[in-house]
Amino acid sequence: MKIKIHFTTYIMFLLCLLAGFGYELLIVFFSIIFHELSHVVASKIFKKKVHRITILPFGGIFEVKDNQNVSLLEEFIIILAGPVGSFFLLQFESLYQINIIILLFNILPIYPLDGGRLLETTLCRFIKFRTVLRVVFITSLLSSSLLLYYGTVNNSINIVLISVVLLYINYQNLKNVEIKYWTFLNDKVLFKRQLPIKSHDNVNLKNIYRGFNNIFMDNGKIVTENQLIKSLNFKDYMI
Repeated sequence: MKIKIHFTTYIMFLLCLLAGFGYELLIVFFSIIFHELSHVVASKIFKKKVHRITILPFGGIFEVKDNQNVSLLEEFIIILAGPVGSFFLLQFESLYQINIIILLFNILPIYPLDGGRLLETTLCRFIKFRTVLRVVFITSLLSSSLLLYYGTVNNSINIVLISVVLLYINYQNLKNVEIKYWTFLNDKVLFKRQLPIKSHDNVNLKNIYRGFNNIFMDNGKIVTENQLIKSLNFKDYMI
């Protein structure tokens, strides 16, 4: 497991030290680590390998070394474990103030924060994954813009820096939606697993749901998602 500290975190740490908030800085760092370790514990329960944790000023980005063909329930529980960990720390008076900030920040509907990922996992149950990607990234851009406005109005350098980073991440994500979707389709073929079945009447590669094994009815014949994906290539799909 790799632990990476984002450059905005270094800036915040430096500002806190210069302002004489060393003790508060320790509380922040402890709370963030506890939040991320909650993700790790949940991942271990489902035998997932943790790839990397990126430490941000008011939270972290948790990455599991896994493909995209996964159980939505397992993924939801692993993501939710972080906010649950922060909620647990709210019970301690000395940790309350910073952890309410970490909790509220992390449940914002901005990818790749916990709130954005929970939104994605929830939508995957009801909407085809290609549409989910667009909805999540557009929502993340709008939410990041509001966060940037809030940081600007309140003269918060930390929030402004974080907002700019999140805006950039989600701008790139939205621009590369088709590539991300094709990567998802590739994982569908390479990493087969037993998942709930979702059937479709319309045979269309763009109608595949994440977290399900998709089947299509074609003139009375059943076409599996693997058969459909293997029958096309990326160039055909983009057309």
